[in-house]
Amino acid sequence: MQRGREHFGTCDFEEGESYYGACDSQICYETAHSVCASEDCANIICKRHCETCPACGLTFCSSRDQRLHDCFYLHETSRQCKHSLIVPLLAQLDEKLAMPSQATLREFIKSNGDGLGNPLPREVPADFALAALCLSGHVEDVPPSARIDQKAAQLQRRATRQREARACHRLGLAVAATRAPYHRVDLYKRSTALIASGALVTRIFSGSPHYSQQIELLRLLGIHRQEDYVRDRLDALENARPQLYNVLLHRAESIAHRESSKADTRQQVLFS
Repeated sequence: MQRGREHFGTCDFEEGESYYGACDSQICYETAHSVCASEDCANIICKRHCETCPACGLTFCSSRDQRLHDCFYLHETSRQCKHSLIVPLLAQLDEKLAMPSQATLREFIKSNGDGLGNPLPREVPADFALAALCLSGHVEDVPPSARIDQKAAQLQRRATRQREARACHRLGLAVAATRAPYHRVDLYKRSTALIASGALVTRIFSGSPHYSQQIELLRLLGIHRQEDYVRDRLDALENARPQLYNVLLHRAESIAHRESSKADTRQQVLFS
């Protein structure tokens, strides 16, 4: 007799913060088949709230509701995985920043992001690198589970629009050209949120937007857009998803506070 898949209880993952606020988040409670591989997390997770790193094969908590602080995101962006999807992009970025023509941008990113001799937080190039993976459209860079979820969501939205169109034809009504709002389902499809996240961290940490430097950073990562692209993405997210914008804003503030604490410690060592 073939044994079923091993399960560990019910899923511990909390969901819904970006829509209802932290006080209204709910625990999933679906049957859990995996344990998060992060050393800082003890969650047991269901198949809906897990993602397997295509490089190292470990499974982590992964949110589908546009939050950017789950364990899978941290695994990819903190360089904990030597074969992370963004490691090649960040290595190429370091090579391009080493060129003499990029001395000004190199100084801004590596050594003087705030005008006080402190580098930009590591989350900024990581966010832009993930956004570049999304915008470049390389299907092979996207995990298979994410492609399946994305395709299913697209088919569901198309079926809904077709039903509405047939109903309008039966009733003799004009077919509306607008599409219903939808939620992106995968980390690598969140280019707007990722760009907005990097932009907010830069603005709060440095005290200035620095849009031109961010556009140049995107260009070094292979993404060529107009000069107002980062600002437009940030404004679009704030208008369309104010709750998500606030989540990213609080995240940026906590990162800036963390980096300022490190800077204070370095200054105490230097001048003690």
